Amino acid sequence: MKPFRRHVAIAVDGGGIKGVIVTRALAILEEHLGQSSHEIFRLAAGTSTGSIISAGIGAGMSGAEMHGLYCELGESVFRKTWRSWLWPLTRYRYSPKPVEAALKQHVGEMTPLR
Repeated sequence: MKPFRRHVAIAVDGGGIKGVIVTRALAILEEHLGQSSHEIFRLAAGTSTGSIISAGIGAGMSGAEMHGLYCELGESVFRKTWRSWLWPLTRYRYSPKPVEAALKQHVGEMTPLR
């Protein structure tokens, strides 16, 4: 088998609770390669829920851990409110408070690279 590339990046799009699909795919990839996402990807970037997943990768979380959190916290973090229905007219589709609380608890404080 040809060796895996040394420099691999991942870009993850948004989609709220649909991040559960990406995290499950990461868990399967990690299992297949025998490495964590943190070891596989030298660069992780994302938009919205993709940035949450990228932060998890940067913090050293496994795909299985992130998938578990999406399954456990998804309903409370991505709860439908008036904002969900009018999101094209508002800044955010979901309230940022549950997302912020979950990130601080499970990922911790992080500073982006400049």
